Amino acid sequence: MKKYLFGILICFSLLSFVSVHADSGSDSNVGAKLENPFKGAGNTLTDLFTAIINKIIIPIGSVLAVVAFIWAGFLFVTAGGDEGQIKTAKAALLYAAIGTAVLLGAAAITTVLQNTINSLK
Repeated sequence: MKKYLFGILICFSLLSFVSVHADSGSDSNVGAKLENPFKGAGNTLTDLFTAIINKIIIPIGSVLAVVAFIWAGFLFVTAGGDEGQIKTAKAALLYAAIGTAVLLGAAAITTVLQNTINSLK
């Protein structure tokens, strides 16, 4: 149980962010320039986190959630009345549902935090 709570804590702590704006002064002697890997996503830290969540985490997490539900269904079908395998299938279904809820909750919390931060500016 601690392992799952720790994972949820890590997810929510990574998704709670603060908007940071950095000025690059004209006195800079550094010749390297860091290009934005998400073209058209903006130049702030908030925009970067939003792009990472919306373009990487949500699509990959959605595919993994569907695969987890399919796997749980497969376990139910192949259980054949065995109580131990049915218990394993129920656990897989529960964990798939919890993972999906965390994924959707993280996206919702990110949107709420972003709107709150933008309203405070």
